[in-house]
Amino acid sequence: VQFGRQKMDSRAFMAQWHAVLEGWGKWEDVDVESRQTTRLRQAILAWMQQKRKMELEKEPGLRKPEDKNLKKRKRKEELKQKVMEEWDLEKDPPPGVVRAWTDGSEQEGVDGRKYAGYGVWFAEGHCLNVSEKLCGLTQTNNRAEMTAVLYVLKMVPKWVELQICTDSQLVVDTVLYWMEGWKRRGWKTKSGKSVENVDLWMAIQEALEERTGETLWVKVPSHVDIEGNERADSLAKKGVEKHGVKL
Repeated sequence: VQFGRQKMDSRAFMAQWHAVLEGWGKWEDVDVESRQTTRLRQAILAWMQQKRKMELEKEPGLRKPEDKNLKKRKRKEELKQKVMEEWDLEKDPPPGVVRAWTDGSEQEGVDGRKYAGYGVWFAEGHCLNVSEKLCGLTQTNNRAEMTAVLYVLKMVPKWVELQICTDSQLVVDTVLYWMEGWKRRGWKTKSGKSVENVDLWMAIQEALEERTGETLWVKVPSHVDIEGNERADSLAKKGVEKHGVKL
């Protein structure tokens, strides 16, 4: 049990509790704003929580506290199902359509610096599958995600209908909603600030303008066992390892 900054067992806690009460005299004389009262209230709460935890351990039949991540996982599973059905991702893409899965990864090395890599997966054994380290001084996950997308736009023929699947909300929102406005304002945001990673956004925007085939963007939830996303994620992590540093 935590009493102030001091930890004690239940017996010591009860002894301290009684000593405090005796020092106060009567409950009606207690100053509810005092520091001692606050410490006592915190100690009682901690003791009750510990007691409840012990009861749950002794009686497995009692209802356990709700998993805080359960709702989040359920939401991601529902989103996965919706996306898979809407885009028919469990099946091969229609004839004439190329589907590419992109992802980026960022990890910290033992030297304290960040290292990033990107991965693109088309299909098992596909000649355009790639796992590569991110070049440049700025090593971030966002730049890795963007570089993976740019790789796809550069490597897939311009006249082919393209379906890009990514778990990056930033990439999807930028391409669909923000990029045209940034370009009109001279690559400035609505607030007048310079756009981050503007070099890559400009390259992506230019590559999209050159395409004659339709480009479709699919936002997929991450880490919910979607094969293409998991493959791209694995390739991106291997790309980080190509920096040749201990992670």
